[in-house]
Amino acid sequence: MLNIVDYSNVHFLIYFTNVFIINTYYFLDKIKNTEVQKAKLKQQLSDVKVNILKYQLHPHFFFNTLNSISQLIEVDKKLAQNTLADFSDLLRDIVYLKDTNFLNLGKEIDILNRYLDIMSIRFSDHLVININIQEGLEDVLIPSLIIQPIIENSFNHGYSDENTSLKIEISIKQNKDNLEVKIKNDGAPLSQKNIIYGTGLKNTIERLETLYNDYKFSIKNIPNKKGVVTKLIFPIKYD
Repeated sequence: MLNIVDYSNVHFLIYFTNVFIINTYYFLDKIKNTEVQKAKLKQQLSDVKVNILKYQLHPHFFFNTLNSISQLIEVDKKLAQNTLADFSDLLRDIVYLKDTNFLNLGKEIDILNRYLDIMSIRFSDHLVININIQEGLEDVLIPSLIIQPIIENSFNHGYSDENTSLKIEISIKQNKDNLEVKIKNDGAPLSQKNIIYGTGLKNTIERLETLYNDYKFSIKNIPNKKGVVTKLIFPIKYD
C-alpha cells in the first residue's frame, strides 16, 4: 500500500514540476515579448520624430519659412513674430517630446496647428484648412504625432501643375468605442506606388499594428480625381 502511495506521489510531483516549467516558460516568454514590443514602440516613436525633423529641417522648408518671416517683417511685424515663435515652438516640441507613445488629442492638435500656421503663411491664398473636432475629446490619448505625417503627405502629393491650390479637411469624432480620424484633401490623386510604399504611411500602419489589437487604416483616391481621403479608426483610450 505504501509503495502505491509513494508511486502516486512521484507521478504527482512529476506532473506538478512539468506544469510549473511550462507556466514559467510561457511567463518568461510573455515578458520577453513585452520587452521586445516596448523596444519596438520606442524605436518607432524615435523614427517618427527623426523623420518629421528631417522634413522640417529640409532646406526648402527651413529657408522658405525664414524667407516668409523676412518678408513679413516689412509688412506685418506681429505676424512675423508669431510665425517665428510657431517655428521655434514646433521644433522644440518635437525635439523635447517625452518618449511616450501617446499624447492627448489637445496636445497633438497644438503641435499640428503650429505646423499648419507656418504652411498657411507660405501658401497664402492657395491653402485652406478646416479642422472639425467633436467636443469632449481633448483628453483622449492618440498615438504621438500620428496626424502630421499624413498632412505632410497631402502637401507633398496634393500640389501639382494641375492642382495649384489645396483644401485639407481634418475631422475627428467618436464612433461608439472608437476614435475616427479622417484627413481629406482635394489635391492630385496618389499613384498606386505612393499609396502602398510611402515611408510615412508604412510607419503609421506599423505603429497602429503595435499599439492596438483592433484598428483600421485606409487611404483612397476620391473618384473623378477629386482628391485623397485617409481614415484611421482605433479604440478610445484615456490616461
